[in-house]
Amino acid sequence: MFSRTNMLHVSCRNIKLALQNGTFCTSCTSNKSYQVVVVGGGAGGCASAAKFSSKLGKGKVAVIEPSDIHYYQPMWTLVGGGMKKLENSGKPMKKVLPKKADWIKQSVVSFNPKSSKVTTDDGQEISYEYLIVALGLQLNYGQIKGLPDAFETPGVCSNYSPKYVNKTLQSLENFKAGNAIFTFPATPVKCAGAPQKAMYISEEYFCKHGKRDKANIIYNTSLPVIFGIKKYADALWKVVKERDITVNLRQNLIEVKPDTKEVIFQNLDKAEELTTFQYEMLHVTPPMSAPDPLRRCGPLVDSSGFLNVNKETLQHVDFPNIFGIGDCTNVPTSKTAAAVAGQCGVLRKNLSLVMAGKSPTHQYDGYTSCPLVTGKYNRCKYFGSLLNQRNPNEPNILDTIPELPSVVELDASPEFSEILRAVKGLKNNKSVGPDSLPSEIFNSGGYLLLQRLHLVYRKRPQRMAELQEKKLQEKCHEQNCDLYIAFIYLTKALDTVKRELLWSVLSKFGVPPKFLKALKSFHEDMHTCGTNSKPFNVEVGVKQGSGQKIDVMFDNIKAFEIKLKIFKRDVDNGTFKYFPNPKKHMTDLEIHKKTDIQSLQMQFSSFIDSTTVRL
Repeated sequence: MFSRTNMLHVSCRNIKLALQNGTFCTSCTSNKSYQVVVVGGGAGGCASAAKFSSKLGKGKVAVIEPSDIHYYQPMWTLVGGGMKKLENSGKPMKKVLPKKADWIKQSVVSFNPKSSKVTTDDGQEISYEYLIVALGLQLNYGQIKGLPDAFETPGVCSNYSPKYVNKTLQSLENFKAGNAIFTFPATPVKCAGAPQKAMYISEEYFCKHGKRDKANIIYNTSLPVIFGIKKYADALWKVVKERDITVNLRQNLIEVKPDTKEVIFQNLDKAEELTTFQYEMLHVTPPMSAPDPLRRCGPLVDSSGFLNVNKETLQHVDFPNIFGIGDCTNVPTSKTAAAVAGQCGVLRKNLSLVMAGKSPTHQYDGYTSCPLVTGKYNRCKYFGSLLNQRNPNEPNILDTIPELPSVVELDASPEFSEILRAVKGLKNNKSVGPDSLPSEIFNSGGYLLLQRLHLVYRKRPQRMAELQEKKLQEKCHEQNCDLYIAFIYLTKALDTVKRELLWSVLSKFGVPPKFLKALKSFHEDMHTCGTNSKPFNVEVGVKQGSGQKIDVMFDNIKAFEIKLKIFKRDVDNGTFKYFPNPKKHMTDLEIHKKTDIQSLQMQFSSFIDSTTVRL
């Protein structure tokens, strides 16, 4: 038997260990009161606790969370596909919770919003001034007959639980032949795209390991559509058609029979209609709901059992000192970690206002995001079609361009002094070009190499453009000239223009034949290279890499001493409209107002009079 002294000693030792772990765990303390109590230690709970414990100070905020491990659950899709390890997705809870918050390592079993208290499973009553409910979703595998026991048998798996996610990869590795079935339940779920992600990644695995012809992939979803947003649903229908994946709508999993490897689905439009499938692999997305303790508290929830909050302010509709965040709320948006990120700032600002005696004014706009991986090994096909698409152009565009005299000086060979200045401007540790010669060779080659280089450039003056590029930004700074940058969408602008048209435009600008031939040579045999896909030719547009960069081309055009005029933007369609300007015809080759792939750098030297370009 323990004496009073022994029990006091044990209690003090537990508290000492909790303090040494960094986050104060009060699972062994008596009832307490806090200014803010956060129920749940997931993404929303951790973020909210961090904000308010930092603001209010130590001992003012408590987090009630029973788990020892905090998991980054979006990674589990990759874990199931063999691309990540389960241990990479978790960290000790004590390391992710804020140190200024008290960690109550218990589960909440009941809420009493009228008295501002919650009760934990060890009998503690925790009082609060303000409550943040961040409980997430509860997985209800038991609502499907035969589960969770069937997870102990071959081929049955689920990416939604750390208990079963590793079984997904095992099921893929052990797959012989037959049906690979993936399910979507008749309830809200965490990340509505994840069940399909598991299917697409599995399909890629089968392809990579020579099993695809033996796998009949089936996606049985309770929804009436393959995805809730039509734009993406249309694209996904194309994906499943191309990959020979069978999609059955309004099919809800109700039973698993592991002894016979059979599953039974119910048609939600015809409840009496049941369909039985054989399976070699079964990936289960379980029914989900708000956690039971929350659902049992009628004053806090709506008719579906989710925390009843204002969808914009995240404040409870009846209890102004209670806020909600994340999957456990009834906010009408997809339940994702991205939604939590969008809600966190709104909750912090609005709760701070309420603490100050004001009304919440900040609004959550419903933002959410669900990255949907449809494959890993088809990059070559995707980017090949993307980079070789051709944008339309005006048929009479060449007729509107005035014929300018040819600038024959551009065909002259560079002087030795120009070679010397260009080489001095080369920087080390830069990627090599098609000739595989690093800049260090030129910087260290000495006078003899420069002489040889001069002879080469006398035969091929177009190579000077590559060296001039190295000095673009430095000269701009030295001459106190403006530098303008635009960002280009991969699918738009000059990187998808027809090269033949571009050469014709440059010819009209006065580019002489020899120099134009040099520019063309930069784009011959242009192809991609890398470690993640096979190389493929790029036959459209001006690209960075083995071809000449677009900023060099603009730098050369500048040397023609063409006087540029201000572009005027047509705001309605995002293109530029100012026909008298010869440079405008570059913009007619599909330059758009939103851009994001590569920088176009244009230097305006002293010999261009009063020039301004706005991209």
